[in-house]
This record gives sequence, C-alpha cells and structure tokens, in this order.
Amino acid sequence: MVLLYARVARYDHYRCTMPTLQELITELRLPLSIVPSGTIRVAGTRVSLDTVIETFEEGATPEEIVASFPVLLLADVYDIIAFYLRHRETVKAYIDSENVHADELMRSIGNRKSQHGLRDRLLSRQKHRDGV
Repeated sequence: MVLLYARVARYDHYRCTMPTLQELITELRLPLSIVPSGTIRVAGTRVSLDTVIETFEEGATPEEIVASFPVLLLADVYDIIAFYLRHRETVKAYIDSENVHADELMRSIGNRKSQHGLRDRLLSRQKHRDGV
C-alpha cells in the first residue's frame, strides 16, 4: 500500500499530499469514468460507483452485484471493491458529497411550485383561448 501512495502522490518540498480521487482513478487505470457532472460511473455503463459500493456494503458479493447489474464485468467489480477497501475514506467522502448534492437537488425540486391541478389550468386556458 505504501508503494501505491508513493507512485501517485504529489510531492512538494515539505510534505507529501494525498492524491485526489480523480488522480487515483487515472493513475491506477481503474474501470471507472467521471462524467461532466462529476459523477463516477463504471466505465462504459451508467452504473455509479456509489451503487456498486452501497450494494457491497449491504452484504452483496461481487458475483451478486454482477447478477443485479448484468452490464458489469466481474473483474471490474473486484477491481472497484479492492480500490474501495484500500481507499475507504476517500471513496466515502466522495459518496457523502454525492449524497449531499442529491439532498440539495431533492429540496430544490420540493420547493418548486406544485404541479397539482396543472392539467386543469391548461385545459381552462385552452377553452378560454378557443372561446368555448
């Protein structure tokens, strides 16, 4: 594990800084990709890193994860879980930030004007416009 950090760590004159999650994914050539929104997905799929890790944390084996998400390759799931086990704090921090973002999004959706009765309002406007 020390070799892993030495390989991807950035050095300055006084201390070693830990690499970012994106740097780790790139340097270690993990089967993960980062989409423009910042979400990390299993490469070539729409399955998110959070989904794989949360399913694993709920007790699923890699084989069960692949059975639940047939688009995934077993070797990729093993690589992702091994990465998670080596970098638990970094991955958990990412998942926590994704959960905060999701909560904020849900709150903003909840604060929008209710769509209740929208169809009736639109039909009423159409009748009024058509002179019926």
